[in-house]
Amino acid sequence: MGGTTVYWVIFALFLVALLLALVGESNGLLLVASLVLLVATVLEVYGFYFFKNDLLWWLDKSLFSFWKRMLYALILVAGVVAQLWAMRLINAKMGGGGLAVWLPSIAFLAAGIIDLVATLVLGFLHVSGNKESIVFLVALSLFGLIAFIIIVFVNVREIGGFWGTVLSLFSMLWGLGVLASVVLLVVAILKVFWAIILVAIGAFLVISTPAADEGELRERREKAQREWDESRRIEAENRKKSEEELRKRQEHLIKHGW
Repeated sequence: MGGTTVYWVIFALFLVALLLALVGESNGLLLVASLVLLVATVLEVYGFYFFKNDLLWWLDKSLFSFWKRMLYALILVAGVVAQLWAMRLINAKMGGGGLAVWLPSIAFLAAGIIDLVATLVLGFLHVSGNKESIVFLVALSLFGLIAFIIIVFVNVREIGGFWGTVLSLFSMLWGLGVLASVVLLVVAILKVFWAIILVAIGAFLVISTPAADEGELRERREKAQREWDESRRIEAENRKKSEEELRKRQEHLIKHGW
């Protein structure tokens, strides 16, 4: 799937999972909601693992206007909210402990932080090889196992052996998706935040600029027109380069099923 199709699929799956979680009262329907949420999570984690920030190409300022990027960012926020809300509802309606919602994500985040520290330390010591990958896998396994044991203990005590174990497994997998969502959301907010700051500064300068006489205004208009023409020329050149880069990036994404 190319273009933005896969993003809309993930967003739709989060909404479907949320809807099922809202209306579901039986464990059977909540299990369906859990599976839908799991499919969306797998797609999200797969994309995040292989492509990282390239998944946010639709927030590129050289390709889209400010308002279009704002719209895309709001849709991303809505998707993350739907994801977290669905998780919380499913866990609450199935009677699971509150730890299941946030403990897996914290465990995976801790593993990521340890991997980052290990990468910096090993780089400083000029240690070659894939030692940081080994550190990450060990940390991920250790923290993940500890989180799973705690969640299983709490959930089994609350809702029994079978459903407690099932909910705990789902929670661990969802935790990866939540971590990916939060990272992408922070990056998206930073991308849009600077655009908002620049727009606000521009608006302030326009409002605070004192009135000028007719001759000065005409001179300013002519200068502004020249600058506008030049900026349009540069923008056209940059857009052409960005479209070429985007085409290559999308070919890479499509090659891997995105």
